[in-house]
Amino acid sequence: MGKGRHRVRGWLGLLLCASLGCGDDFACLDAEAGERLRDAVAERAPDRSPSERSDLIRAFARAECDFEVDALLLLAVAEQESSLDPKARGPAGGIGLLQVRPPTGEATARDHRIDWRGEESLLDPATNTALGAAYLVRMKERFGTWEAALAAYNLGPARLRQLIAKGLPATSPYAREILARKRKLEGR
Repeated sequence: MGKGRHRVRGWLGLLLCASLGCGDDFACLDAEAGERLRDAVAERAPDRSPSERSDLIRAFARAECDFEVDALLLLAVAEQESSLDPKARGPAGGIGLLQVRPPTGEATARDHRIDWRGEESLLDPATNTALGAAYLVRMKERFGTWEAALAAYNLGPARLRQLIAKGLPATSPYAREILARKRKLEGR
């Protein structure tokens, strides 16, 4: 299990885990966060089957637990990038929920010991979300804030460094949009 911030405790936590089918895997989520995630996925993906929604919830929850990236932030990215379609293919070569490019996915998988089976890996919601979360954390470590990490995720780290070198802020309209989506998902 990752180094998550929260632990599910008591009967409410057990009920949440039972509804998510998570067992001990997602003990880092508190009950309120889990309920918000479940409700947000249900609202944002009403056309998905209950099984597909459960897969999404588990993928976001697992990534929060393993990589300490807020599940609602990942949901906001996935909503923007793929409209929550695990099979999405983007014009820039991104694949899956978080539109991870195969070279980035392969390198991130190697760095984090995540199973890599080629591009097929990016079509699996759990693997795609883990790879996207791990890469986003790497961008936060490089650039210092989630806003800058999101800008780097979208623009690429080299392009963001060029903008910073020109004296521009480490942000982008994309990053601001994702953070606004996250606040909306949190009910703020």
